[in-house]
Amino acid sequence: MGDILSWVAVRGQSRSSVLDELDLTDIEGVDQGGVDAVSLADWHIVFDPEVNPPGYLRYPDVLQRLSRGAEVVACYESSFGPSSVAAGLRDGRQSWVVGHDRDVSADHLEYEGDLPGEFADVLARARARQAASREVDFLYEVPLELAWLVTGYRADNVLRGERPAGYSSSVRAFTATRVHYSYRVVGLTDRAQAIKVLGAVGDVHDREYLGEDVFNSRGEEPDGQWTAYGDTEDTPVLVAGFDRWRPRFEEAVTRAAAQVAPQARVEIEWSFPDDPARKVP
Repeated sequence: MGDILSWVAVRGQSRSSVLDELDLTDIEGVDQGGVDAVSLADWHIVFDPEVNPPGYLRYPDVLQRLSRGAEVVACYESSFGPSSVAAGLRDGRQSWVVGHDRDVSADHLEYEGDLPGEFADVLARARARQAASREVDFLYEVPLELAWLVTGYRADNVLRGERPAGYSSSVRAFTATRVHYSYRVVGLTDRAQAIKVLGAVGDVHDREYLGEDVFNSRGEEPDGQWTAYGDTEDTPVLVAGFDRWRPRFEEAVTRAAAQVAPQARVEIEWSFPDDPARKVP
């Protein structure tokens, strides 16, 4: 199994709608890298073996849109830690989530919401196995097994080349957009205001799972005003549905800064390492 992987399954939306929402394009029969898209019974599933943590769960607004009038299950797993998480959404809202992170503790497991009926049995089996052997992290399997029971899909089936029952089609698809992001909040009155702006904008970054990717700082300008700023430095971030996501993200950053410093000006810039000539409209 890969070290880090993520998948999202959607029931109640068309295949084309799912790919469009994730900013993906069918290129069947052409191996150009990217992600796999499969259809399994009444679920459309997109699987990505090269993701930033925590995979598709990084984009809650995209998952919410996918789940409007539909059902969504998103799953992420990483052998580093190890850690795993699965979440279910329906009609634009998250209905349940289960997560394990061994870096927190060997018996760590967080869960909330209206969990699927199989959860109690899955958890009981995992705890019994864990009590019998400390060499294997059985709690890591809880989110993965629960997602499998709901959807009939498990990512390691694909990785081992096994086609699960009901498999109907497979394509290659272009992956989400890689971008560099930078921002500046200029015209701040003093150091204290700059620190508050960094905190407010940082909260937005955290909600969008960019907190670990953006490096932030502050500085005093020659005219005595202060500037808060940050960027992704040399490491691009991966954004699904970038063109849809960007306006809402920029609005959230601008609003957060304005709540602390109404007089300030927010400047945001994007660049695209895979398409240097591309400009944000």
